[in-house]
Amino acid sequence: DFPKSAVAESFRSLRSAITYLASGKQTKMILVTSSVSGEGKTFTSLNLASAMALSSKKTVVVGGDLRRPKLASYFGETDRVGLSTYLIGKIEAEEIVMPSTHENLWFVPSGVIPPNPAELLQTPRLTEFLDYLQSRFDVVVFDTPPMGLVSETIDLMRLFDINLYVVRQNYTVKDHLVMINDLFNNKQVKNVYGVFNGIVNSGYHYEGYNYGYGNTYLYSQNNKYMYNYYGDDLENKKKKIKKSQRNIFEKLGKLFKVK
Repeated sequence: DFPKSAVAESFRSLRSAITYLASGKQTKMILVTSSVSGEGKTFTSLNLASAMALSSKKTVVVGGDLRRPKLASYFGETDRVGLSTYLIGKIEAEEIVMPSTHENLWFVPSGVIPPNPAELLQTPRLTEFLDYLQSRFDVVVFDTPPMGLVSETIDLMRLFDINLYVVRQNYTVKDHLVMINDLFNNKQVKNVYGVFNGIVNSGYHYEGYNYGYGNTYLYSQNNKYMYNYYGDDLENKKKKIKKSQRNIFEKLGKLFKVK
């Protein structure tokens, strides 16, 4: 709606970076995650997919968060059917890929919340579905649960060409930024890039969403990042978050290295 805004320009820059990073791929497979809920990963997924579609790339954005689905609501749809419905074998792939009102942009709802999301996302049907999308789209953007809270996101990262890790200014706790460091150092994940969200007083002088990118060397020694992903106690956590905001970008400077 605002093609000349700082937000739009930031996503164009992110699009250009991804186009370069995955230049050898016929279909660009992009996963988007973060540490905890509220850092802007779904916002990033939707706007990156829109930016790709605007560049005449046939693009699909997938609601891969089966625990707390919300992507479909942005398109005015429900999660009556979607990825989870397909993964349990009740529907075919072509039935869950839905057109949006925008040219070149499709979406896949998450579907009804299943009792076993981690197990569903590790079935052969997921890789079959990704193969299906690769054969039909130029860009696949996969929105996932926060990787600090659930186990399946780490496994999913190995299936994608580019993994975007969203960090939000004045929100992400600096201790969470060690989350993927061990994974990277142990060669368990690769192609991880940081996206800096909500930067205030940036070069654009825009208090909103602005983005940078860099190769990430980030994982947790243990899962002590259990913010209430399901939504009850984030307000109580904000006090602790504010204590860390003075040091967050100092920490980021050490962990995110731009090539």
